[in-house]
Amino acid sequence: MSVDNEALNTVIKKLNNSYQIWLIVGICQIVFGFWYVTPIFFGAWNIYCAVNRKKLAAAFRQNPAGLTDTAKSWKDNIVVFIILNAIFGALIGVLGCAYDYSIASYVTQHEEELRAAEVQG
Repeated sequence: MSVDNEALNTVIKKLNNSYQIWLIVGICQIVFGFWYVTPIFFGAWNIYCAVNRKKLAAAFRQNPAGLTDTAKSWKDNIVVFIILNAIFGALIGVLGCAYDYSIASYVTQHEEELRAAEVQG
């Protein structure tokens, strides 16, 4: 069952954008890091995370239950990955994580509207 809710549609759009960002980052890491194991590992990890974003977007479109709690739980993990990307990664990883953090913040800012969508869903 799909719910028509502006905040929910925005979160889904942002999750799909995150999917595209991390997919591109992962592919670039694998292609440009072809001669080294570490970039290939991180590229595979980023592609895995990208696919999970796509699956989350599709799942929340069908049934938004749990969206706010899920997004709130991301914040601490995202901060850790921002730090790891700042130390070991590159600016693109920091920016990608910052975008993901903006999604979690958007959910927090629109929690009431999203909780209503969860109940409708």
